[in-house]
Amino acid sequence: KSEYIYSLNNDVELEKNTVEMIVRDMDDSIEMGENPFSFSSKMIQFNNRDLIDDAGDEYTILGWTRKAGDGKPLGKYGEKREIFSSCGGAALYRRSVLDEIGMFDDNFFAYLEDIDLSYRAQINGYKNFFSPRSIVYHKGSGTSGSRYNEFKVRISARNNLWLAYKNLVLPQKILNFIFLFIGFFIKYVFFLRKGFGHVYLDGLKEGFKTRKNLDRVEFKRANWKNYFKIEWKLIKNTIEATVNKRRNEVTKSFDSEIQKEKNKLNDIKSKKNKVKKKGVRDRIDKETLSLKEANRTLHSEIRTALGHSGVPTYCDSSWFYTLYMPSGMKEILILMALFF
Repeated sequence: KSEYIYSLNNDVELEKNTVEMIVRDMDDSIEMGENPFSFSSKMIQFNNRDLIDDAGDEYTILGWTRKAGDGKPLGKYGEKREIFSSCGGAALYRRSVLDEIGMFDDNFFAYLEDIDLSYRAQINGYKNFFSPRSIVYHKGSGTSGSRYNEFKVRISARNNLWLAYKNLVLPQKILNFIFLFIGFFIKYVFFLRKGFGHVYLDGLKEGFKTRKNLDRVEFKRANWKNYFKIEWKLIKNTIEATVNKRRNEVTKSFDSEIQKEKNKLNDIKSKKNKVKKKGVRDRIDKETLSLKEANRTLHSEIRTALGHSGVPTYCDSSWFYTLYMPSGMKEILILMALFF
C-alpha cells in the first residue's frame, strides 16, 4: 500500500523523472517537519513549452481561484514555495492525511474539487507546496473541450458557491460575505459579455439549492488558529492578484506604446534610407550629366564623319559604326584575316 497518491489529468504528458522529483520533495518536506499534505507539479503549456500553465493554485477572498504563473516564462517559479492548493491535474497527496480528512468530494464532479481538498487540509493544520523540479505538459480542457462552455461555466459557478459554503465558518461567512458577493457579481458580468451570463446564474442557483446535500467541514476549537491563517491567505492572495493584474495591464500598456514608438522609428529610418538612396542617385546623375552629354556629342560627330567617308548605311549602328568599306584588295585581305 503506497504512502503517497499521485493524481493526473487525462491531458498531460510527463517527463521521465516527474514522479521521482515530486516524491523526493515530499520526503524532504516531511523530514524537515513542514507538515505537508500535497505537492503540485510544475505544469507547462503543452503547445508552447516556453510558457508555464500552472505553478500552484491560489484562492481569494472574492471566491476566485487563480493559477499562479499562468503564461509566464518557463524560467519563472523555479523555487519550492507554499501555495494555497495543489492542482489535481498533477499533484502528490499523502495517503495518511487523506484517510484523516477524506478524499475528493464526489459532489463536485469536476472543477475546484482540488481546492476544496486542499482547503480542508489547511483547516486541519497541513500545508501545500509547489514542486518546480516535477514537470508535466498540460493541454488544458481535455475533458470539457474548451476554455469556456456551458458545462464548465455552470459547474464552476455551482462549485464556487459550494466551496465557500463547505469550508468557511460562520464568522468568515459574515466577514467575507460582501467580498464574495462582489466576486460573484464581477464573474457574472464577465460571463455575460462572453454570452454565458444566464448559464453562470443557473450554476449559482443550483449551488444554493443543493448546498444542504454537502458535508460541511466540522468546526474544531483546536483548529481556530488555522482559520485565522487561512483568512490571512485569502486577503493576501486577493491583494497580490489585484496588484499583479494591474502590473500586467501597465506593462502591456507600456509595451504597446514602446512598440508604437519603435514602429515610428523604423518608418523614419526607412524613409531616411529611401531619401539617402535617392540623393545618391540624384548626385550621380548630376555629376555624370556633362560626361553623358559629351559622350552623346562624340558619338554623333563620329557618325557624321563616317557618313562623309562613304560608310554604307548598314554599318551605321552603335556596334558597327567603327568599320569602314575597304577600297582595295589589300584591305579586303586584311579584313578577312581579322575575322577568320
